[in-house]
Amino acid sequence: MTRGACLAVATLASTAFAWGQTVADDIVRATRARVEAENDVAFQDGQFPTVIQGLRVSCELEPSDGDAWSNLVWMLGNVEDHGGAWAIAARFHRLNSTNPDSSYLLAEWLFRRRAFGQVPALLEPAVAATPPPHPNSFRYLAHAYDRLGFFEDSVRVWELLIKLNPDDAPAKANRDRVRAKLSPGQ
Repeated sequence: MTRGACLAVATLASTAFAWGQTVADDIVRATRARVEAENDVAFQDGQFPTVIQGLRVSCELEPSDGDAWSNLVWMLGNVEDHGGAWAIAARFHRLNSTNPDSSYLLAEWLFRRRAFGQVPALLEPAVAATPPPHPNSFRYLAHAYDRLGFFEDSVRVWELLIKLNPDDAPAKANRDRVRAKLSPGQ
């Protein structure tokens, strides 16, 4: 989608609010579908700058859509724009600060760069929230504590996840693996 087309859609969508929320929602939905279809083709063709631009449009159209923002962070990382990826993850967190999932993109970015010590400050408030965040927030937090050597905290977070998802076999296996580190002589 060209820059001019993006501006036209943004103008049309903002004008549509005067017509009614349903019309605006329809325009946003149709635009997102078109952008996603174009992104699929561009991605297959290796036109990553085009995909990134399309994802930016999707993020602006629906600022609370974590999938669009996550895809944009991933694509920016893919093209080695780590500063851009960090900025996008931080912006998503800032725009959606009341959503317990908003810190996930930042925490994942930090974890993948082995900045384990910064992950707990982002995810501890999220895992304490009601409703709870996506299970991966618990996983990243527990793994970060494990990497930092805070095994009790890691077990505590695994237990929180297991309480929410009692059939989560990988969570149970990870909890047991970390527990074994607490009593290495047995």
